[in-house]
Amino acid sequence: MSVWEERGVVLAWAWMELPGQLDLLIDPAVTSLLPLVLDWFETIAPGPRVSCLVMEDDSHEGTALTGRGYTPQQDGPFFRRHTHDLTDLPTPAMPNGFSITHVTLRGCSVVALRRLGFAPSARHVVKPDRRPEI
Repeated sequence: MSVWEERGVVLAWAWMELPGQLDLLIDPAVTSLLPLVLDWFETIAPGPRVSCLVMEDDSHEGTALTGRGYTPQQDGPFFRRHTHDLTDLPTPAMPNGFSITHVTLRGCSVVALRRLGFAPSARHVVKPDRRPEI
């Protein structure tokens, strides 16, 4: 994972799954970072074939990838992104003793937060004697 930021504001992030799958998110106001993000990915991806998940509306990403020789995959699986306008949400009613607050990064790295958030999905179970003949 890599993060591009300026004055403490995250402008872009990229996540690579081995051997060569890229997921990225770039602030639409700074699409000039796309070549840097793709350079980072193409430099560290060890696989002979690389790919990137791009949402249909992300035209800047699609154009940048096509310009570097990527071609759209014609068959799935694909993902569907749903967006919701969050500007006029009602104030939530909280039970007594509960409150809502925003998450801050004070004293905690982005990597540490991700590990905490996804720790249950990263658990491994090993049974070493499953096939002793191998």
